[in-house]
Amino acid sequence: FPDLAIQAGYLMPRNPQVSLCIERLKAGEYGKVERFIGFTLLSLIQRYEPRRWEVRKEISGGGVLANAGGHVLSMIHAALGEPLRVGAQSLTLYSEEVEDSMVITFAYPDFRGMQFCSWSIRGFPRQENKLVIWTERGQLTLTGSVGVFVKRGGEVDVRHQLDFEVGFNLAPDYVGAGFSTE
Repeated sequence: FPDLAIQAGYLMPRNPQVSLCIERLKAGEYGKVERFIGFTLLSLIQRYEPRRWEVRKEISGGGVLANAGGHVLSMIHAALGEPLRVGAQSLTLYSEEVEDSMVITFAYPDFRGMQFCSWSIRGFPRQENKLVIWTERGQLTLTGSVGVFVKRGGEVDVRHQLDFEVGFNLAPDYVGAGFSTE
């Protein structure tokens, strides 16, 4: 199928609060990046269940990274660009064909970071996507609903997706503004 276009639907960078904070990060308003960590946590696969499409490689294309972790991965890429090196460790807890948990490490010229994703963590009935970036001036946290920058002196700048007019917001408590913006 070489003539078919492939499109990924990862909306996190399209959320207006995430987009604004990434613009400000790239413009240097938050200072130089020192390190980061991303999380994708979900309680989806809690036992062996071979009939689930997510755990069948021929249907899903992969495990937790391909089917859940890509949301945070898309924020990392949008905010920080292409890394020099990437490494990964995966773990199968309940699935036999795909990974249930994965840790990805990223090396950039001046900093390093990591992403942890698992769909086999108890206590997360709704997927939690979060990227935390430490800079020389403070800490930036990006989620599906807010972007928060806490300066080293304690001053806090919070941007919520509801602060932006995007028309109809499908899910105002989650990633609805990303859908509307897209």
